[in-house]
Amino acid sequence: MLLEVEFNTWNRANPYSYMYNLIKEYHPTYAKKETTATPEGDKGKKKEPANAPGSIAGLGGDSDLKSGWTKAKIDALPEEELDTVPADIYDKYMRDQLD
Repeated sequence: MLLEVEFNTWNRANPYSYMYNLIKEYHPTYAKKETTATPEGDKGKKKEPANAPGSIAGLGGDSDLKSGWTKAKIDALPEEELDTVPADIYDKYMRDQLD
């Protein structure tokens, strides 16, 4: 297979020009970057930044342990799932010391 490619390349009238054009067209260093066409109506408009999700910094939670358990989260749990709450968090919840 390799010999066929070499034979085909070197039997051209100008193999150097042929290889030069191929390299210029396909090699990532030399290939021209494709540009995306923009509609003419968008030339003067500014692009809006992407709407990224907000931070969780302002959410309430257990300030001492930073565990993520809140009073509202425990209140929303069904009674069968209360055993999933860690014991120290549940003690704080029962003493009404949880945020």
